[in-house]
Amino acid sequence: TNTFFPGLFYFLALSISPEATYLSPSLLAITFIVLSLNKILDSYLDKTAYSKVFDSSILMSLAILIHPPFLVLAPLIWIGISIFSQVEWRHWTLSLLGLTCPIFILYSISQYFSIEGFNLSYFFHFLIEESPSRTLDQGDLLSVFGFGLITLLALTELVVSLKRKNIKARKSYILLLWVLALTLIYTFLSPDNFHIKLLAFALPCSAIVSNYFYYNKNTKWLNLISISLIIILFLNHFIW
Repeated sequence: TNTFFPGLFYFLALSISPEATYLSPSLLAITFIVLSLNKILDSYLDKTAYSKVFDSSILMSLAILIHPPFLVLAPLIWIGISIFSQVEWRHWTLSLLGLTCPIFILYSISQYFSIEGFNLSYFFHFLIEESPSRTLDQGDLLSVFGFGLITLLALTELVVSLKRKNIKARKSYILLLWVLALTLIYTFLSPDNFHIKLLAFALPCSAIVSNYFYYNKNTKWLNLISISLIIILFLNHFIW
């Protein structure tokens, strides 16, 4: 069912901390990842989804160019192809071409114009960089705790009810669970500060929480959670 719940919780998750609400490479790259996953979801039952697979790979490659630590999320292309039963060798070939084309073009331009400091190892620098040491203030701790608690509750409900969903919804949520798993790996490998890392969780968590709100019938409980989240955001942005 089409609903704006994912968009609502996506923006709430993006604004979890005041220090993360600016136009960062991570935030811009996440936008391309959203578009990439949307292309993969649209390939369901499409026997000629060649352009969708290629477009999805191109968008993922652009996200990696903007923010190299998101290289960890590149396997989502092949995971999505596998989940949605796109097993033709042409889909796999197109996905590889889509991922490598933008990177190869940028590398060729940099070599032609002798741009110093750019080479293919640039995409792996994040593995050797150290994360900046920062402590979370009281407002950030409260926000992380509040959003983390509701996400954990929603994730538990989703896993329990996964078998009761229709085939497309079940496949879509399995893909989102993979997004969540790879995002956890990203948080360990990325040198980004903690506030930027939180942005990566906005995508899977927003869909998981929206699923919980859509299917839960206890209106009073949902209202309590919604008001609590809004109060937490207000305190973090305007009090602490």
